[in-house]
Amino acid sequence: MFSFLQEILICPECHGELTWEIANETKNHIIAADVKCNACNRNYDVRNGIGRFVKYENSSDSWQDGDNWLNDLIGNNPDIREKLMTTDIEKMNAADIAVRYMIYKAEGNLSEAEKLIEIINTKAYKEETIKANLSQCDYIINSLKDEKDFILDVASGEGSLVTKFLENTHACIVSSDISFNVLEKAKRSAEAKGFGDRVSYIAFDLNKSPFRDKTVKTITSFLGLQNIPYPEIFKEIRRICSGKLYTACVFCCEDNTVNLKALEEGGSDKTWVKSKFIDEFNKAGFASTVENSIITLDDPTPVGEIVKGARIDGYPVETGHFERAVAISG
Repeated sequence: MFSFLQEILICPECHGELTWEIANETKNHIIAADVKCNACNRNYDVRNGIGRFVKYENSSDSWQDGDNWLNDLIGNNPDIREKLMTTDIEKMNAADIAVRYMIYKAEGNLSEAEKLIEIINTKAYKEETIKANLSQCDYIINSLKDEKDFILDVASGEGSLVTKFLENTHACIVSSDISFNVLEKAKRSAEAKGFGDRVSYIAFDLNKSPFRDKTVKTITSFLGLQNIPYPEIFKEIRRICSGKLYTACVFCCEDNTVNLKALEEGGSDKTWVKSKFIDEFNKAGFASTVENSIITLDDPTPVGEIVKGARIDGYPVETGHFERAVAISG
């Protein structure tokens, strides 16, 4: 974790001041530390270079849930693992290849996992959808290519946008997610590519951010912010952000009635419907615009054949139009 972050971090629960006992550090990074809030006595830490400012007993970690599911699947069904790892890739669909990818990642075989990413995307999504997603990524990168301050990426997951920043700019990135588990994987991947010095990792719940008011100039997110459980993310981003938020989004078009209904039933309409998403940011005090809009016709992603029921995305549930764009709020 970048050493300079000590000055702008507070207790995410009560916003109290923190006491740091650093056990291991380099010139620019804290590797290990115990952190305690002076006001409410909650304990946090830095482990393996990753700041942990979330209490997992009170939070949902979907990445850890995915790993638990994988461990149960493979542990109880060795024949399924054998079939996943030996079947010709050309004969597998995207959902099953995605599980094979998860196995490689869990076993630390990063090089083999990397080889599967493009194959999964090509088999799971139409070419127009892949190009539209890449266009949103490029739009954010080009908008911030000369940024001098650090960039906070939220809901980073395995770090698709973070990697693009590291490959195409000189920016320093703080990668964040509620899952310590996925940040560990992202950190190993970045270090294998030689980017360890330019990226830092913090695990926290965006509903309860550990940053002081107005201490983050630029925040980004790539297809992740919309999946964070509501309700406080908009207010929290407004509290900590002194500049702008750039978030790549997928919006369900108004003529897409079946998927709109599914989103409403799943409670995701506030972030997947453009008018509601922008309204939430405006209510939090932002002025928002939507840029680089591209309409795509998307199909449901394949369902696993080797791993019955496995699926990459929950939406769409039926073929329909979606809008891919960058929402800019400031």
